[in-house]
Amino acid sequence: MINKKKQFKYEQLDYFVYTIQRTENSLELHQEIAQFLGVNKWELNKIYATQKGDYVRSKSEVIIANMLFASGIEYDYEKELIISNGKKIYPDFTLYKNDEIYYLEHVGMLHNQQYAERWLTKKNLYDHQYPSQLLVTYETPNLSNDIETITNKFK
Repeated sequence: MINKKKQFKYEQLDYFVYTIQRTENSLELHQEIAQFLGVNKWELNKIYATQKGDYVRSKSEVIIANMLFASGIEYDYEKELIISNGKKIYPDFTLYKNDEIYYLEHVGMLHNQQYAERWLTKKNLYDHQYPSQLLVTYETPNLSNDIETITNKFK
């Protein structure tokens, strides 16, 4: 029995060392550990509460969500979207206007090369599969004005 416990502990340590070695940043490491512990990795870092009651990942997303909510625009935060090849993506916001659906992505970390590359891949996907349905905001001092422009389109 003691040998089985030791073996189990060593296997766990090996797994964690392997996880540390293959992750590229602390967020990815936290997500992997959370997944190992049975926590949905997509729920991590959702620490900012909105007026609607959602929890989002950034202060900018709080501003966006609160302005959408105040404008009476129906939306979901990070609602799963299954694209044509079966892959799942999670748009920041899915907006509803009558029978139309729009996807609002807030681009906040273009200074990070990996983020910028993932954004270009995601943008190309939207351009090919959901043309004219993508709305984009950027991390700038004009964020509130940009959201106001979007909300005015929904009135």
